[in-house]
Amino acid sequence: MRKEKTAIVVGAGVIGLAIGRALQQAGIATTVIEMKQSIENSNSFRNSAVIHAGIYYKPNQLKAMFCRKGAALLYDYCLRNAIAVNKRGKLIVATSKGQLPALAALQENALKNGINDIIALSPKEVYTLEPNIQCQGALLSPSTGVFDVKQFMQQLLKDFVALDGECFFSSQVQSIKKEEKYCIEYSSNGKPAYQYSDYLVNAAGLYAPNVAKTMFFLKQDSIPKPYYAKGNYFRLNMKNYFSKLIYPLPEQAGLGIHATTDIHGVVRFGPDVQWVDTPDNYDVDETRKSSFIEEIKRWFPSVEQYGLEAEFSGIRAKISPAQQQPQDFMIQSAEQHDCDGLVNLYGIESPGLTSSLAIAEYVVETLSNIMLYFPPYFEPSFRSKP
Repeated sequence: MRKEKTAIVVGAGVIGLAIGRALQQAGIATTVIEMKQSIENSNSFRNSAVIHAGIYYKPNQLKAMFCRKGAALLYDYCLRNAIAVNKRGKLIVATSKGQLPALAALQENALKNGINDIIALSPKEVYTLEPNIQCQGALLSPSTGVFDVKQFMQQLLKDFVALDGECFFSSQVQSIKKEEKYCIEYSSNGKPAYQYSDYLVNAAGLYAPNVAKTMFFLKQDSIPKPYYAKGNYFRLNMKNYFSKLIYPLPEQAGLGIHATTDIHGVVRFGPDVQWVDTPDNYDVDETRKSSFIEEIKRWFPSVEQYGLEAEFSGIRAKISPAQQQPQDFMIQSAEQHDCDGLVNLYGIESPGLTSSLAIAEYVVETLSNIMLYFPPYFEPSFRSKP
């Protein structure tokens, strides 16, 4: 089938690949441009690999809506493509009686988001599930799971290429102009190159604000300032120690240092929140191990006897500084830019991985008015928000 419209997606992280695939499915000839050498270099791999249910986010936020829809799409996609996935379930624990009201409020928020399977547990009930956990109460989220992010991204790329999509790695955007079409100038393996397209999607993750700054036709004050919250991970020296994912109550800039047992049985703790100036240093800060242990001991007193080993780190794409509450996803399109065919995605942190397939559907609909399986709870008022 001859494709009449063309698109360029900047960024081959999980969001960019999901969008590229969805655009090709919609009959739009799409090129993905990525500055790094391969998808294996992506920041999208550096996370807890959790499929979130949508418990934490304020009702009607993009995070809440995309997470709920995205989780359903992601489980289905994994099963259809033989991607390793395990619906382990998650415990969110209160470590003191003073935290119990916050735990109850979190359950109420989950209900407002349409998450109806949350179960409140007593300390005795928690003990039957996880005898090594110490708490005053917990919430059980049965629909939270883990999956193989690498397999997922490889499959997205495979789908995209099979649909005749093109992906150029080691390609750094230099400038973006808007004439009759979008003109993207970039360096490909050190050589200048150009691409023209009807549609442009900036899904560059940590670098999305920097890419937007090259678009001088934009209102520059509409581009948010980027902030970077590094998260370190440490591994427990024992496999399959927990049957569930174990989370404390969320903190201001993240979900707290939690324990995830990945698809291979590896138990890791993290991420913490370490604000950094640039998004290019992924070395684990081993000096933070002692603070990890102090935090984890509140609900897992035996952590010291097993020991922790540094594993990896990731960086969250933030659009609010340390002193402020985290912002919602920011997805800007024609309404904010006064030009058609452009979508900029900013601050796509957690639950961006869970939300990736739902975000991709939304972007396609925004650009082309093609409806791909959008559910009825994505109301027009929601679509019009920046």
